[in-house]
Amino acid sequence: MEHSILEALQSLEYNGELCSYATLKEAVYEKNVPQSFRNLVVWLASHIKMDIDLKENVSGDPATFDLDVKGLVRELGCPYTEVIQSNRFETAESRLFLLDFLASELQACRMTKDHIKDQNQMEHSQENSSILTICVQTIFNVLKISMNTTQPFVAIETSLKKLLSTLPNDYIPPPLLKKSLSQNQWDLVSKINDGLCQEYRLRRELLIKRVDVTIQSFTWTEKMKKKVDEVSESFNSIRSALQPHSLTSIADVLAARTDLCTIERTSSGKARDSLKCAINKHMIGAVPDRGGRASSIPPPPDMPMFKPRTPDSAADHRGGHQEPVRGSFRGRGGSWRGRGASDSHRGSRGGYSGKEDKIYYS
Repeated sequence: MEHSILEALQSLEYNGELCSYATLKEAVYEKNVPQSFRNLVVWLASHIKMDIDLKENVSGDPATFDLDVKGLVRELGCPYTEVIQSNRFETAESRLFLLDFLASELQACRMTKDHIKDQNQMEHSQENSSILTICVQTIFNVLKISMNTTQPFVAIETSLKKLLSTLPNDYIPPPLLKKSLSQNQWDLVSKINDGLCQEYRLRRELLIKRVDVTIQSFTWTEKMKKKVDEVSESFNSIRSALQPHSLTSIADVLAARTDLCTIERTSSGKARDSLKCAINKHMIGAVPDRGGRASSIPPPPDMPMFKPRTPDSAADHRGGHQEPVRGSFRGRGGSWRGRGASDSHRGSRGGYSGKEDKIYYS
């Protein structure tokens, strides 16, 4: 429990005497309650009181410290019976329970306070409400609509239609979505949009990571290592604008026009004007040949040279087995003869005649 309490104190930005594991353990397991332990309890109680209204106040006076803590834990509704009892400081376990309870209460108070603060800033911020009022007044002044109208959106739609009627017919292309959709269809469109946003978010993250790695590789050389700070400063101003999240919504589907179907070439036209940069005019000079072709690599020294395969010739060789064709085998030193080869050895009695395919005994 000491480690979890210490982590909680670090998250609460406590920098007192018991900010290390050794000092906290010593204060908890000491027989008499040390002053450093009292100071930690006072610090936790005072910060809790800053976030919520408490009647009890804990002081560091040893004479009233026990009564102050008793009133504090009862007001906060402590669930630990070891802390509520009168002997709350006699054991190390009860001291740990007290610190754990107060640290948890302070964490909960800060989380609740931050949530309420953020909610108030979003909903009740004077600055945001002023900006919203200015925007609404500007729209109403441009469209010449009275601020006292009971149906502002209907009045805005009517004024916009009047303005559009004064424009040429082909000034605004027709919408891509010409049919009305049902609620189920809009729900399906919303799911499709969420899936596409997730897909393109992953793609953007990949491209941004490639950019980061490429810029980082420029600083690997010895010459550029001295300019790492300069490269980072120049790149960070552009890098901060690269965000992986997509801002596409269903409103973009409704606002889409047929001109989005026109695909422009990036090598010319208006798209080229936005892609021009100084790197396009940079000409790469002569680059030395680095080699590496397979045909120019010599074979290993222990590898035999390649030789074309030659067909085996059986016309003339010695010692091979031949079919007994038109020959004879005779005993007593006879010989075996056949076309294309010959072999002589001392034979046994008996003979074989290939011509008549009979065996003769002598």
